[in-house]
Amino acid sequence: MTAPRLHVLTALNAPDTVILRRGPSRQIATYGWNRETGVLTEGQRMAGRIFPFRSDLAPDGLHWVYHADTGRGGYRTVIARTPWLRAEAQIEYADGWGGGGAFTATGAIWLSGADLPHGTPLRPAAPDAFPGSTDGFHMGDTHATRLRLRGWQHESSTGYDARLSRALPGGWTLLQGFGRSLPLSASYVLRAPDGTERRMPWSWADLWGETLQVASAGRIARLIDPESGATEILHDLTGPVFAPRPAPIPRPGPAPDRR
Repeated sequence: MTAPRLHVLTALNAPDTVILRRGPSRQIATYGWNRETGVLTEGQRMAGRIFPFRSDLAPDGLHWVYHADTGRGGYRTVIARTPWLRAEAQIEYADGWGGGGAFTATGAIWLSGADLPHGTPLRPAAPDAFPGSTDGFHMGDTHATRLRLRGWQHESSTGYDARLSRALPGGWTLLQGFGRSLPLSASYVLRAPDGTERRMPWSWADLWGETLQVASAGRIARLIDPESGATEILHDLTGPVFAPRPAPIPRPGPAPDRR
């Protein structure tokens, strides 16, 4: 049995994340993961596909925006409470060439080629807050811009050939690159202090404090030794997917401030 593929969306100013678990086949399940406490919360699941390079988590970790293929001939960009799939607002698309969104450092939401639906508790970002793109990179670099907000440095090239880096403790460097096949995915390389590089079998990797956390073969882990690549498993998500569940109904809040 093929292990599920994991991708993690992180919050800029909070320990909260949303884990996207893809598999088996066209099935997506979401989890909330607090990187500070280690607590994992089951979210919801759906048939279809979520495009992580066109999805994002708000800086405070309370909302997220995701772009999905429903598997029924339609696409949609959804604004929801984390880690749930239930839409607080959504925009329908006839195909997959538009859609998706991202959050600025101040928590305003930018939507690719769309206006913020009325009644959402979020502020709209300026239309040029992020470069538009059809898959996170094509004709732009929405995904790379999101990563730079989180401390990644642009090392070389642009678009699909972009290479980003993050400094790790002990003189090591984490490098992130991208493929051209659809759906897009990231690849990771560890660069040793002496400049030698080794490709790692991770589907996601990023720093939390001075700890490198990674996803591989359906498991979330932390890197113990960069020399050997040894890791300690934090969460194993290779088991059966949880039963379908409704999202909680949010309590009414104050009207959104659109100043």
